[in-house]
Amino acid sequence: MVCFQSPRAWFDKFRTVVTHYRLRQSLSDHFIFVRYSSSDTIIRAIYVDDIVITGDDNQGIIQLKTYLSSHFQMKDLTLLRYF
Repeated sequence: MVCFQSPRAWFDKFRTVVTHYRLRQSLSDHFIFVRYSSSDTIIRAIYVDDIVITGDDNQGIIQLKTYLSSHFQMKDLTLLRYF
């Protein structure tokens, strides 16, 4: 029997990294993480191997992408054209 644990291990590491950045995992969809402040919101969603980051805090989004790229190899594909 072959057991594929790599995706689970990757997601566990990813969850640890983003919760350390103060994003909270959604209780209704475990692939969505959100950070609220008094004036801004950042939402981050995972779909297979793609990450969508959106919100009304442009500076916070830039800082989050910088933080994530220091922990994971990633490409910024710029603005989302289709979802």
